This record gives sequence, C-alpha cells and structure tokens, in this order.
Amino acid sequence: MKLSHNIFIMSSVDEVWKHTVTPSKWSKWNPNIQDISYSEDGELTVGDTFQLKQVGMAKAEWKVLDIQEKKSCRWMTTSPGIKIIAQHSIEAKDKGVSNTLKLEITGFMSFLLYPIILLSSKSALKKENEGLRNYIVGSNGKD
Repeated sequence: MKLSHNIFIMSSVDEVWKHTVTPSKWSKWNPNIQDISYSEDGELTVGDTFQLKQVGMAKAEWKVLDIQEKKSCRWMTTSPGIKIIAQHSIEAKDKGVSNTLKLEITGFMSFLLYPIILLSSKSALKKENEGLRNYIVGSNGKD
C-alpha cells in the first residue's frame, strides 16, 4: 500500500528542511506525535534510530535509511507482519516549498488491516503536513 500527501508551504527550503530532519522540533508542529526519543541533538543522519509514539500506533523504533540534503529523507520501522517506510520530500516551487509525505506499507498485516490503515494513515499524513505548514507560516519558523 502506498499513500502520499502534498502541501504547499510559503517558506524557504532551508526552513522546511530544518523542521523535517530535527526530531526535537517534531512535537512542536506534528499533532500525531505523543512521544519521541532521539539520543542526539540536531539533525538526523543516515543510520540513526529514534523511538516514536504516534496517535493510534504502538511505540516503534525507526531507522534512517537515506538522506538527500534539503531534498528528501526516508526512515523505516518494522513489527511482526508489517514494514513501513516513510519519506519526506521537499522541492522549491514558486515562492515556497512543495512538501510531500509518502508511506509505503507492506507485509501480510497491511493487507489484513487495509481499511483501518488506509483511513488512519491518510488522515495522519494530512494532519502532519498541515501542522508543519501552520507552524512554519504562523511562527515564521522561529522556535
């Protein structure tokens, strides 16, 4: 199952990127996050892991798979019967940024739970993207 959500953010690539790859900032703008544990300060790097508790999901360990500086990043989590790869992509467009969130959910549990996962994941992507946009535009990205 593949899902995505795109939103336009009137901001710079640098500002959107900073908030996308800095876990200490996530709970300020992402309403889906209930708890996050990341042992480092600053931005994520390839191979890093973090613990994330999101609304409606069990706490999970995520591993950063790859990062293309100021363009995209991907991380993955697994649990019995399911694998989730999340991707954040940003692209300068007009006088702002096109921000795309993608989820690729595989494994036999993804098929068994398809209706539940589809509805909750689509809603979560939309809330996350809107939260990022509203936070950056509303605060001019200042923490």
